[in-house]
Amino acid sequence: MKFLLAQINPVVGDLEGNAKKILYIASKACSISADFVLTPELSLWGYPANDLLLKKNLIKNQYQIIDQLAFDINKKYGNLSITVGIAEIINDSFFPNLYNSIALIESGEWKIIARKIILPTYEVFDEKRYFRSEEKVSVLEKKIKNKTWRLGFTICEDLWVNKDIEGRGIHKKNPIIDLKKKKVNILINLSASPYTFKKLELRSKVSSFAAQYLQVPLIYVNQIGANDNLIFDGSSFILDKNGSKIKQLKSFSEELSSWEIDQIKPEKNKFENSEMSSIFDALVLGVKDYAKKCGFKTALIGLSGGIDSALVSAIATAALGSDNVYCVSMPSKWSSSHSKSDAKDLARRLNINFNSIPIEKLMTSFEESFIKTTDFEMAEITNQNIQSRIRGTLLMALANQEKHLLLSTGNKSELAVGYCTLYGDMNGGLSVIDRKSTRLNSSHRCISYAVFCLKKK
Repeated sequence: MKFLLAQINPVVGDLEGNAKKILYIASKACSISADFVLTPELSLWGYPANDLLLKKNLIKNQYQIIDQLAFDINKKYGNLSITVGIAEIINDSFFPNLYNSIALIESGEWKIIARKIILPTYEVFDEKRYFRSEEKVSVLEKKIKNKTWRLGFTICEDLWVNKDIEGRGIHKKNPIIDLKKKKVNILINLSASPYTFKKLELRSKVSSFAAQYLQVPLIYVNQIGANDNLIFDGSSFILDKNGSKIKQLKSFSEELSSWEIDQIKPEKNKFENSEMSSIFDALVLGVKDYAKKCGFKTALIGLSGGIDSALVSAIATAALGSDNVYCVSMPSKWSSSHSKSDAKDLARRLNINFNSIPIEKLMTSFEESFIKTTDFEMAEITNQNIQSRIRGTLLMALANQEKHLLLSTGNKSELAVGYCTLYGDMNGGLSVIDRKSTRLNSSHRCISYAVFCLKKK
């Protein structure tokens, strides 16, 4: 049996666009004579769809779209089997009235073959708000070339049942133990698992336990992409029955990759990144995908000469290209000559657009207005916050005028202790280095990697 692993980047809520992407995948599967195509959890919706799942018109459209998709795949590519993640309606009077399900398209039709059992409701997840839990594990019998295969399907959290590895306690249900009784030949997990620091290592351990326990190969297919504060790294893989990795897909990149069931030797090309480069790559994908999905082509950054704005500039350049990054230095009477020269030198090294807008006259105007109208001089902290708010106002004006995406440069440590200015350095459409999805205490884990990138320039 030949599988095609489709590590894709769906757009949340774009059912028609995601269906077109799946149709394209079908064409690639047909060209390599694949028997079975695997797409990630909720691949028709993108993850997390959140309250879009409460819109009845979208749920209704979903069924029309998957009907058409099944027809188109059969018409163009014949009897190809392909899994699609959907939100399945439960026809009763209870709420929530949806399952997080996997549909199998083949022969111009589709049917539900698996439903998610364990629904995460912690940290970034709130699945019990939208879905109901399935009671039974899912096994699909598939006949390929005169041999019948028993495929065990799990959906993301269904695999995370070893409390000694993942540390979330004991679930009331354990799909892996239940699948042991079903004597499956292959275990498949279709996921939308967000990236966090060292997450791939944890996924590999959980998956290795399942493969060894069932003594079958395991195929793990994960979504990639960035949706608001979540980044999905992909990093799909295949393990043999002993839990050893025999195939690894790229991280932070869409990829289609085939695998035949009798291919048990590890592939030579592995795409496992270092911890530091993974953080950097995650943030690059976060900026790139957020800009693309929100319709921005260019980014704007206030460049101070400090390490945080330097790091954000390096990330933005990697994500959007140097021609699409615009940086502005806004020196005041407190700006050192070193900070001004550092900002200019960074822009030169990254080959990004650079401009300087001095704000000393604006600061003076504020000070004079306060003295004339309120009869007091601004204290040091007041002055510093006025400076930040002037800069924030100028940056927002430039972003509005030129349709840039303004990137905030504050880091997570500053956010945690409140070292930031409302309506000043917090201005922006995306906070790059205080994103919750990386679970970093500060930006400094990847500063050294960014500096390394700059030195290469």
